[in-house]
Amino acid sequence: MEVVKLLRRTGAHLTQDEREEAGSELCRLAACEDLEGLEIWQQAGADIHSTGYDGRTPLEVAMAVGSERIVKFLRCASQCNAQSGEFIEFTACPGGN
Repeated sequence: MEVVKLLRRTGAHLTQDEREEAGSELCRLAACEDLEGLEIWQQAGADIHSTGYDGRTPLEVAMAVGSERIVKFLRCASQCNAQSGEFIEFTACPGGN
């Protein structure tokens, strides 16, 4: 994840194609309960509210598979964003969640 942060600080960004495909990849990661993968995409600048090919968001997918850990992460990421230009960095959610 540190590499992604470094790349973002030096101007790297997702391409338009990557942004368009991000929703389906984020949903796949949510379904697989891949927290690290979701964090990496989020750090890379992906919109965690993007919808997948079936119109569902990663949060909806995580809820459907019953992954409390992923649901908690996605809810926290939605609430705890500190936006600075195009780069969004999420830190610990208030209350330690």
